[in-house]
Amino acid sequence: MIKNTKFLLFYPAIALMSKLRFVFKFVFICLIFSFPLTLLGWALIGEMKGNIQTSELELQGIKALEYNLKAIKVIADLRDYSILQRSNLSFQFSENLHIRKEQAKASLSNLRTHLLSSKALTIELHNELTSLERLWNELSNSTAGVQGQPEIHFYHYDRIVQKLERLARLVSYESKLAYDPNKKNFFLIKLLIEDLPLLNRVIGKLRAFGSHALSSSSIDSYSYTLLEQVHDELIQTSSIVEQSLNYTSNLGISNVTINQFIDVTSETNSLIDYFYNKIILSEFGIVDISWQQFFDMNTLHLNEIYNISNNLLPIIKNELYAEIALQREELYLFLSLALMLYLVITYFIFGMYHSLKITIKEFSNKAKLLASGDLSVQVKHHTKDELSQVISAFNKMACELASARTLANDVNQRLINIMNTVPNGIVLLDKRGLIQEVNPEACRILGNSSELLLDNNIGEFIPVLQEITGELDLDNILKTSEESLLSPALKNTYIEYSGRLLSISNETHYLITITDINDRKLNQEKLLNLNEKLINSEKLASIGQLAAGIAHEINNPIGFVQSNICVLDEYSQLISEYCLLIKESGNLEAATKFFNDQDFDYILSDMNEIMNSSKNGLQRVTRIIKDLGHYTHKDDDDMEEMLIEDIILQSLDLVSNELKYKAEVIKEFAANSYVKCYPQKLLQVFINLFVNSSHAIENKGKIFIFSSNDKEFVKVSIKDTGTGIKPSDLKNLFDPFFTTKAVGKGTGLGLYIVHSIIKEHNGSILVESVFGEGCEIIIYIPKA
Repeated sequence: MIKNTKFLLFYPAIALMSKLRFVFKFVFICLIFSFPLTLLGWALIGEMKGNIQTSELELQGIKALEYNLKAIKVIADLRDYSILQRSNLSFQFSENLHIRKEQAKASLSNLRTHLLSSKALTIELHNELTSLERLWNELSNSTAGVQGQPEIHFYHYDRIVQKLERLARLVSYESKLAYDPNKKNFFLIKLLIEDLPLLNRVIGKLRAFGSHALSSSSIDSYSYTLLEQVHDELIQTSSIVEQSLNYTSNLGISNVTINQFIDVTSETNSLIDYFYNKIILSEFGIVDISWQQFFDMNTLHLNEIYNISNNLLPIIKNELYAEIALQREELYLFLSLALMLYLVITYFIFGMYHSLKITIKEFSNKAKLLASGDLSVQVKHHTKDELSQVISAFNKMACELASARTLANDVNQRLINIMNTVPNGIVLLDKRGLIQEVNPEACRILGNSSELLLDNNIGEFIPVLQEITGELDLDNILKTSEESLLSPALKNTYIEYSGRLLSISNETHYLITITDINDRKLNQEKLLNLNEKLINSEKLASIGQLAAGIAHEINNPIGFVQSNICVLDEYSQLISEYCLLIKESGNLEAATKFFNDQDFDYILSDMNEIMNSSKNGLQRVTRIIKDLGHYTHKDDDDMEEMLIEDIILQSLDLVSNELKYKAEVIKEFAANSYVKCYPQKLLQVFINLFVNSSHAIENKGKIFIFSSNDKEFVKVSIKDTGTGIKPSDLKNLFDPFFTTKAVGKGTGLGLYIVHSIIKEHNGSILVESVFGEGCEIIIYIPKA
């Protein structure tokens, strides 16, 4: 299977499906689709069951709140009665207080028993319950509750009430009542555990403090101050309750109990007014209400609030029961729909499977016919899904295969014709180097028929392609190279081969093209001979051009030597006469007189100078002839190592007469490096360049010659102050037969030959020129 990089991430799944039978694929797909749906279903069912369990937990919280609210009422009554006990110590009152203590103890015990058996019991609830019991026991077993001012007395018992209120809030949190998503329930629970207890506490404080003040013979200033504080608290609490009622109206909650609560709120406001008018405004005056009347009036009001609290609990219960019933209905509905959906999906998947099975079976039968060679086969359409596209593609493929077979036959015939007529030999080798295919041209070049060439090793015909071990030479097989075939049966043995690696049916093969290059070799030899003739021709032209100057350079020292010889001849005669005079007469005086008269001292000194100057002249002639010999001598096949400055100086000797009347030669040699070269050819390069520089200088000018090292090259720069070269001529400067000189003044081959020689030495040549200012030619030649 070919990996598509676009779907590389899905390749494991594709690979798995490709290994399964069709029926297992459908089963696997059904399971794959069922698994997430099942997980989703279980998740939804779990969520619904969790909601139901939460609602049931809330119901347990409601039950706990019933016990809690009852305990709050009993403890609050006990709190207020205990304050009155300080001013009313009758037996009946004490008995009544004792009964209320027992009721409080019983209500706390019932609350504890219920919470300990409840599922909503948590560590925090248990700790709070333990703290409540400890506080109750401390209060019951001490006399602190009846000591001190009324507010202190109230505080001791009110701590129990506040603990119960906190316990109620904690129960609502742990049983999720405080988080009920139903806005109606949420508000009612808030009303039950926050607003009503707050109102109860303030009215209870009013009942206790007011009744205690009225039970005295007169109301003192401290009691008035305390009652004014209670009055202010009651106003604030009433305002909070009214805000809650306004929120109730905004939510659209309408209920008899809520309406009762609204009425109680109005009564609370009336109670505030009554309390303010009857007691607060009558400071140091007469109060026309007894403590018992005031106590009963507030007790009645507190009982109404307690009844409202008891009536709110069934409302919340009914809402929770309705919510549980709705959630169960949704759960059953979901299960029913999920089951129906699963059955419908299974039904259609089963139908799809059988539809695909029938289509694929027919498709398989037709494919077998197609594989057997029946290209006229066509599959009928039974579906209108994606398989119809596959069937259409199959039918189209069958038609295209038929067309492709015809086309392939035509192409094969065309390839055969090309192979038979191509002017190059083509040889196909296997990985061992055995010949698998050859064309007629290859048979001609290799001098054998195809029957004799096939299954033979290519190394038998082209030895360079075979290693000593007989294995195929994998390095040479992929090169392009010229070789000579070692076969006595072949008249022309020069070939050029080129190899390429290719894969046929996932097996390694090599394609070799063989070209007969005997004609090309012959033409190359002719071209080399022609090039050699051109170089010699240019060399002869240079010699002819320099001949007069060289002859002048030779004639000058020879003429000087000839003149010196004449003088030496005269000196020789005088010396002979002197010697003869001494020999014949033996008269030393006469000989001495002759010696002095002829000034022999000068003659001997002059003879020495004449001999030295003649020797220098002859040495210059010898050097010129030697340099000319180097120039005209044909180089050997092998290169020589020469100091680049020596070659430059030799060329300057040969063109010295050409340069001395036209330019001042300034040399600056810094290379002092050897180059591997053909000396005669490099001489020709520098002679041509120096002559060109002299021709470019119209009047007296300068020629600068520099040599230096540039990495692995020797750099030679020849710069003149001549007329320079036009920019339009620079690009054609090294073209054969291109010249900027007048007609008949140049062949146009000089710089072409210079360029060819430098290239032959693996060097490079650059030309920089500013027309009218001069020209600079830079040559780079590799170091030896």
